[in-house]
Amino acid sequence: MDYVNRYGGFDDKTLYYKDYADIIYNILKTIIKGERGIEINTSGYRYGLNQTHPQRDILKRYKELGGEIITLGSDSHKAEDISADFDIAEQMLKDLGIHYLTKFSKLKPEMYKIGD
Repeated sequence: MDYVNRYGGFDDKTLYYKDYADIIYNILKTIIKGERGIEINTSGYRYGLNQTHPQRDILKRYKELGGEIITLGSDSHKAEDISADFDIAEQMLKDLGIHYLTKFSKLKPEMYKIGD
């Protein structure tokens, strides 16, 4: 969902949930129905967007719709960017009432409490 933000060529690189609520709703429902999850990518902070991909409102809606599978990524291409800004993303998730992240082991999702 963040491809448009980063590469769409728009001056305002923020994808506002309210502008695309119907489309995003359908995407999120499809993800949840398929027992899939979403990755929160923190690279937006490094690229000057001051937000994660997807942004907070989309994550809030994902939770409201029953989404639970959430992973974290930093889009790191350099060692110093590994896990960059995870603390910010984890705090945002807690603020949204999301207290678990997911990791995969042998293609099986495993939930763990944020901060563990």
